[in-house]
Amino acid sequence: MSICIIKYTYTQYVGVDIEKYTRGLFEYVKEAFGEFQPEMSEPGTIPDMPDYLDILLCKKDGSIFYKMDIERRAINIPLDFQMEGLVLEISITNCDGTKYKKIHHFVRRETTKNQIEPDEDGLQELRPQIDFHKFLK
Repeated sequence: MSICIIKYTYTQYVGVDIEKYTRGLFEYVKEAFGEFQPEMSEPGTIPDMPDYLDILLCKKDGSIFYKMDIERRAINIPLDFQMEGLVLEISITNCDGTKYKKIHHFVRRETTKNQIEPDEDGLQELRPQIDFHKFLK
């Protein structure tokens, strides 16, 4: 039997409805890993301390988990649930004896100040802004 444990932990969440984030993560995991029938560490409920989410994936057919596939799916969570301080831990133990561990820290990237903003029509202004007074001098 091959086993994979995926653990998401929010380490910084002051003033945030952390239960909402944890539920959203679980919904994502159910969709992304559906074929493995993911189970929570505490089946049926969000844990009493909702700042973490443990997911158990199991393969009983003798096949193995591929680390790149699990890692890609686990890291590719929606941006809505990525907060500064979110830590992902992956632990795989395959039936052939191979083991894999990975820790990934999510960093929330802010938008740059030079981002193009929509004009009053709702369309992005792509033309350069020309100062005609400066141009005529």
